[in-house]
Amino acid sequence: MVPYYGDFSEDATVLMPWHSFDAGGASVTAGGFVAADVKIYKDGGLTEKATTNGVTVTTDFDSRTGLHLVTLDTSNDTGDAGFWVTGSDYLVAIDAVTVDSQSLRFWVGALSIENRAGSAGDFLDVANGVETGLTVREALRVIAAACAGKASGLATTTAVYRNAEADSKDRITATVDVSGNRSAVTLDLT
Repeated sequence: MVPYYGDFSEDATVLMPWHSFDAGGASVTAGGFVAADVKIYKDGGLTEKATTNGVTVTTDFDSRTGLHLVTLDTSNDTGDAGFWVTGSDYLVAIDAVTVDSQSLRFWVGALSIENRAGSAGDFLDVANGVETGLTVREALRVIAAACAGKASGLATTTAVYRNAEADSKDRITATVDVSGNRSAVTLDLT
């Protein structure tokens, strides 16, 4: 079974560790392990990534015999334009690395780039996610302004709440009476 490392944001860095053992189960170095030993296939196709740009390998990670690391920088498209794209799945293999005098080939794992439903961005931006006309992201902006943003005009007929941390815009502007009852509310949800 190939381990699935997850669904990553576009231009993420992905770490894929692996280990090597001898026939007796002891940790051993993977001889001559280089970036060219890493083969990456897109969307189940047979064409592999054309270059090693953005692929880094570490043998005996932290000077620990048998612990190795493949690092993929999916922002590096140099020589591979259009290889790392949203909506795609990738299989990562090690090809012909020498371990305990044996030439091995194996799958390190699989990953995807923004290709799974239910990511945080999807959840936050579902239309009408809180109520008609209000996404979760927009609702959180309003809540943050009301709970943690600077407020002004509370003793007047116009109460204003600023966006919380940035303090760069009026997020909530409300027309109120002397008792604080709101009769009109304008929201800046951007």
